[in-house]
Amino acid sequence: MCRILILVSINTESFDLATEFIASHPLAVLSINQKHHAPYSAAVFITSDESLNLSFVTKTETTKYSAICIDNRVTVTSYDLDEQQMLQANGKATEISNDAGLAKDLFDQVAKAKLTKDPNWIPPIVKLQAGEYAVFKIGIEWMRIVSFSSSLSNEASFTQIIG
Repeated sequence: MCRILILVSINTESFDLATEFIASHPLAVLSINQKHHAPYSAAVFITSDESLNLSFVTKTETTKYSAICIDNRVTVTSYDLDEQQMLQANGKATEISNDAGLAKDLFDQVAKAKLTKDPNWIPPIVKLQAGEYAVFKIGIEWMRIVSFSSSLSNEASFTQIIG
């Protein structure tokens, strides 16, 4: 049995829950369609803005860039193993910039999550020779957080954030 909370508008508690989850778990799986509707997934680092739009960086000669140019519908999934929580979101990705400075700003936001203890860590995309940086914003159409954390219960808790 699942408890489902559907929100007509985003209340402060749900907004805070989503933004805090994204800020502390920026590593996500981006799922897209390639040519001929073949599924494709890639790991990306995400950030959110004041409207819960998500942003990520890729490069212009990657499979995900090419696929999004053909079909901009995407799904994003991020998971917290310790807390057994998952963020799921669907929306449409739009390229907003090819500015390396904006890409660096997004990398700096991701670095705040302290994903690694390595002080010299840099995002893997920096090491990828695949064209110029491209920053995408995902206009979220649907988002929820699922919690499986109660070890005493066989229930999952669903919090609908958008949609």
